[in-house]
Amino acid sequence: MFQLKPVIPSLCLLFLTLFIVQPAQAWQVTPTQVSGTESQSVSFDVIVDADEWSPAGTLCSSASWDFEFQLDGTLVDGTAEWGADLSSPFVGGALTRICSNQEEELVTRYTIAMIEDFVAEDSETAEIVFEHCEPGEGSQTCTQQTLDIEVIEVAGGGLPEVGIVEVSDAAEPATDGQFRLFLESPAPNGGVTVLMHFSGTATAGDDYVGLLSTVFIPEGSSQALVDIEVINDGLLEGTETVMITLLESPDYRVGYQLARATILIEDDDGENTLIINQGISDAWFNSETPGQGFFIIVYPEIGKVFLAWFTYDVERPPKEVSAILGDPGHRWITALGDFAGNTAVLEVEITEGGVFNAVPPQTSQHLDGTITLEFIDCLNGLVHFNIPSLGLTGSIPIERLTLDNVALCQSLAASG
Repeated sequence: MFQLKPVIPSLCLLFLTLFIVQPAQAWQVTPTQVSGTESQSVSFDVIVDADEWSPAGTLCSSASWDFEFQLDGTLVDGTAEWGADLSSPFVGGALTRICSNQEEELVTRYTIAMIEDFVAEDSETAEIVFEHCEPGEGSQTCTQQTLDIEVIEVAGGGLPEVGIVEVSDAAEPATDGQFRLFLESPAPNGGVTVLMHFSGTATAGDDYVGLLSTVFIPEGSSQALVDIEVINDGLLEGTETVMITLLESPDYRVGYQLARATILIEDDDGENTLIINQGISDAWFNSETPGQGFFIIVYPEIGKVFLAWFTYDVERPPKEVSAILGDPGHRWITALGDFAGNTAVLEVEITEGGVFNAVPPQTSQHLDGTITLEFIDCLNGLVHFNIPSLGLTGSIPIERLTLDNVALCQSLAASG
């Protein structure tokens, strides 16, 4: 028969010893894991149980608190560092705090800023170890808490994003146009030089003063203004365009929807006498964006213009998205409306829910904004678009894909 009696007192003694030696954890860091994207901030709380940790009324006056912090291990490439990836909220190596003797818990919030270092790298991590030691008889009791931090790399490899915003049009004889380049964060040391390409129906040196292909945004600044100085040429040529396209660079990334802008130069040398006619019907496109374009059909008997716009989505679909027919990024938009003179105002219609060659098609349509067509002559025109649900507005210069209908257009225009 087994003798159990001697074992039971031993186990009780062991449990009693553990209970006495291990003090209640009177403070905590919460949460224990935080993550944030570069240029953002993360917060955590240090919570102290006043009743457990110190006699009533002595927490702020005599309790000895010294939360020393350190990064765990040797810092190597790919690990977040103070001052480079993280901005420490700590002063003098210890946590600062605000005390209140009336509270059952002392809660202090701390914020760590994630620094955008404009360096292409993977997401980084660090561990902060907090330790508090309480003096005792002949020894001290120390308790620790850890906080794990993840610094998530911003999209685009940490490079600042640049885009074109706040475009204003120009007009002869002396109203200059302007556009603003905007960086999402102040330019780093040495500034940022933005590369550009100019195109459109207006000619540099004849219709506006030629521009440099670079614009410098100085260190600490987040914007630059560029003027389009018009030249009054005295020629009847209708509204012309200056199209600005931002080019890629290792020093920045170009915002997808802010990469291009069009400035109109209104002519003051007489009214455009072109009248939209059947000869306008054709395939039109912008030479700066090949692979996209418009089918425009004029119905003179009923005074209507139909447009089909074949383009792409505003962002590329994820790599895992596939399409059985065509490219997953292809999109098309239709519009219909009245015309007068050289201008047509069309209502945009969005079609959704269709499946290839399905009968019935099970599609739905809804109106969404306007497209205004403005034809400068029988070879050139402008597409002004406003699609509110997508937040898309702008102008696109267009030209004919083929010249087969130019003679008909000119003949009908001349005959009135």
